[in-house]
Amino acid sequence: MRKFRFRLQTVLRHAERQEQRLKLELARLQEKRDEERARMDLLIEIRARTRGELLSRPGSTVDLDKIEALRRHLEDLSEKIDEQRALLARMEGEVADKTLEVIEAMKKRQMLEKLREREQREHHITLSRLEAKMLDDLAMPRHAARAK
Repeated sequence: MRKFRFRLQTVLRHAERQEQRLKLELARLQEKRDEERARMDLLIEIRARTRGELLSRPGSTVDLDKIEALRRHLEDLSEKIDEQRALLARMEGEVADKTLEVIEAMKKRQMLEKLREREQREHHITLSRLEAKMLDDLAMPRHAARAK
C-alpha cells in the first residue's frame, strides 16, 4: 500500500498562506494604530502644556495678542485631537475586523489539520490491519502443514 497522501494538502497550504498573510496585515494595522495613538498622546501633551502656559501668567503683564494666539492654538489642538480620536476609533474597528478574519482563517486551517490527522490515523490503522492480514495469511499455510 502507498504511503499516506492527504488529498486536501494544497487546500491546507493555501489556508496556511492565507492565515499568515492576514496575520501580517493585522500586525501592520496594529502598528499603524499604535503610531496614531502615540501621535494623539503627543497632541494631548502639547495641549496640556499650552494650557499651562496660558494659565501660568497671573502676575505678569497681559499680552492680549499672545493670549489670543494661545487660545487659537488650543482650539486647533482640540480639533486635531478630535480628528485623531475619530481616526483611532475607525482604526480600532479595522483591527477588530481583521482580527476576526485571522480567527476564521485559523479555524479553517485547524479544521483541515484535524482532518489530515484523522485521515492519517485511519491510513495507519488500515496499514496495520493489512499487515496483520498478510501475516495471518503467511502463518495459516504453515499451521495447516503442521496439523497434517
